[in-house]
Amino acid sequence: KVTESANECIQLAEITASDIELVIMTGGSTEIPLIQDKFRSMFPNDSWAGENKLSSVGLGLAYDSRNKFG
Repeated sequence: KVTESANECIQLAEITASDIELVIMTGGSTEIPLIQDKFRSMFPNDSWAGENKLSSVGLGLAYDSRNKFG
C-alpha cells in the first residue's frame, strides 16, 4: 500500500517517477528493508537521503514554523 500511495502522489502531481531526482526517506518504517527495496526499485537512478530519519519530520515542522511565524 505504501508504494501504491507513492504512485498515486506521482500521478496527482502530474509527473513521472523519472522526474524525481531526490528521495528522502523519513520515519521509522523506512528502516524496513522491504520498504527500502520497493522505493529503490521505483526510483533506481535517484539520489537518496536517509539521514535523521526519526527527527526529520519534527525538523521540517520547525523550519516551516520559523518561516511562517518568524
